[in-house]
Amino acid sequence: MQNQELRETQASLEDARQRYFQLFDLSPAGFLVIDSDRRIREVNQTAAQLLGAPPAQLRTEFFRKHVPAGERETLGRVLARVLDDGESAREECRLRDTEGRSLTVRIDASPVGADGGRSLGLLALVDVTAEKRATRRLEQVFELAPDPMVVLDLDGTIRMVSPSTERMSGYDTPDLLGTRLPDLIHQQDRTRVELELSRLASGLAGSRFDARFVGRGGECRTLSWSGMPAREDKLLYLTGHDITRRLEDEERLRRSEALLNNAQRIARMGTWEYEVRGRHLRWSGQTHRIFGVSAEGLNHDLRNFLSMVIPEDRDRLGRALQRAREGESTLDVEYRIQRPDGDFRTIFQRGEVYRDETGRPLRLVGMVMDITERRALEDRLLRSQKLESIGRLAGGIAHDFNNFLTVILSSTEVKLRELPKGDPLRNEFQEVHEAAERAARLTAQLLAFGRRQVMRPRTLDLAEVVAETLSMLKRLLGDHIGIETRIDTSQTGVLADRSQLEQVVSNLVLNARDAMPNGGIVEITLDRFVVPGGEDADLDQPSPGTYLRLSIRDEGMGMEEVVRRRIFEPFFTTKQLGQGTGLGLATVYGIVRQNGGHISVESSPGEGTCFTVLLPEAEGEDPSPSA
Repeated sequence: MQNQELRETQASLEDARQRYFQLFDLSPAGFLVIDSDRRIREVNQTAAQLLGAPPAQLRTEFFRKHVPAGERETLGRVLARVLDDGESAREECRLRDTEGRSLTVRIDASPVGADGGRSLGLLALVDVTAEKRATRRLEQVFELAPDPMVVLDLDGTIRMVSPSTERMSGYDTPDLLGTRLPDLIHQQDRTRVELELSRLASGLAGSRFDARFVGRGGECRTLSWSGMPAREDKLLYLTGHDITRRLEDEERLRRSEALLNNAQRIARMGTWEYEVRGRHLRWSGQTHRIFGVSAEGLNHDLRNFLSMVIPEDRDRLGRALQRAREGESTLDVEYRIQRPDGDFRTIFQRGEVYRDETGRPLRLVGMVMDITERRALEDRLLRSQKLESIGRLAGGIAHDFNNFLTVILSSTEVKLRELPKGDPLRNEFQEVHEAAERAARLTAQLLAFGRRQVMRPRTLDLAEVVAETLSMLKRLLGDHIGIETRIDTSQTGVLADRSQLEQVVSNLVLNARDAMPNGGIVEITLDRFVVPGGEDADLDQPSPGTYLRLSIRDEGMGMEEVVRRRIFEPFFTTKQLGQGTGLGLATVYGIVRQNGGHISVESSPGEGTCFTVLLPEAEGEDPSPSA
């Protein structure tokens, strides 16, 4: 019975021994059992595979062949603590395998008892070569990285920084280690950084965010940060790209573009660029404003742009563009457009052609300017100069002709007094005399237009002159014409010739009557009007000052622009042959300008016509009573 129990016990011990050696051999760590005489007692298969030598060889040659001379001191220190002092130890050291390759291993050593009076120690060898290489590569990346890189604990505490972080921040590495990254961020950006670090610490994927880093000297650098978590190591990896200069450049660019846009807006000038091969047209913001379209509302295609040009100018513009593409280096052209809101504008366009090395055009670049108002001013100046020239010519001719008429009238009057009533020649001389009088009246109108009429100015009450003239005209207007007046009588004194004022009112009222053959209302208003100072000089506009404004409006057929532009020219009339001389409005124009005033007309087809006369207000004298 005892023998049976002994055999079972021995079998159990053998079974346990086999399991121990299996665990010993199959462990992922290499094991060495060493005694206090520094002799290796046991070597497992993992250690043998790690060093590329059989266990038997390692027992005898481990220290000589596999421990480099420079590492023997480190290994000796580990063995002394384990075998002599009975304490555990951990170190890293380099070993060599059979083929001479270097390995970095982590040694975890512990005392495991004694055998035959000698202490035993267990050395566990873990190959950390790949880990050390990865760590070294990370260190090299940190050392060479041009952008700041930091490694943080999950709470944001800095554990490692790259040299570029030192250069960017002005801090030394010891000053940064142990500091929370958010404490180095600008106060206005700190909340955003705390939020992003919390997201990373919770394992969420990193996102890019901008935050300002405050350096040692207080200087702020804006960095674009990106990060990723390493949850197994309980670390956060962040890198920041310095975008301070880029943001400053973008801000300067925005300011430059704003300055350019403001300059273009003030100058009413826009820029454009046309890519010849892609047939793509690019406009500045002011160019869109000039053409009355938004950037979204225009398909930047040359054909779409040409569709805005009025048909009469489209071919001319197209030919100019074609000449520029075919060889001319510059482009200068003027054309008219109709904007989407229906408004017509006059455009001046200038550009240059850029070509490749073979001479083929690549793109056209230039400017456009809205010259509508300038052209209108030039047209008004030309009309004014034309009227002045015609006036001088008409006045000179009328003055000389008036001298001849004076001789004719005087001679016929003498002859009519000499001839008896029954004389056959008397009727002929009477006809000559009457024809001369009609010619004299026509000459007087020409003299008025040419501002060479003899004036007898005095201070008059314009309201009174208008009222009395209308009273005389009632018989000429007819029952189908009504008169409505709105006259401010508080201040109506002007310095002028009474007969000339009556002529102005008469001509304008009768002209309104003729514009309404089927009847209507003539509206007459008189008030005080001030032209402010500081306006741009314009020959077709009144000078600054205080005026009396007389407006005469009809409900007639109105007139086209081409007629309105010529309405004050002598002998120009829209009436049928024999129904007018064409001197009525020319006379009015001459009288108003001779008295230092200004006259303008507003009219559109079907909307009637309004003549506005401005006469300088008399100063310092009360108007004379009616004569």
